[in-house]
Amino acid sequence: MGTEIPDSFVVKQKKEFSGRKFKIYFCEFENCQIIGLPHPSSSRGLSDRYIELFEPEMNTIISQFKKEKAINP
Repeated sequence: MGTEIPDSFVVKQKKEFSGRKFKIYFCEFENCQIIGLPHPSSSRGLSDRYIELFEPEMNTIISQFKKEKAINP
């Protein structure tokens, strides 16, 4: 993974959601980026609609990975 990039650890929670909210963690290291999602078995009330709100943040990471690895969409 390499060393952690300073100030890359971010905790996000979407406020515009009317259901139960959870924290999503983003962290960047030298050789990888990590997205921490709540585990469905211990997070009652977690919905697909809530996870979809984080699509812009996750899409940026996934698109960059595909570009670096020359993976076609």
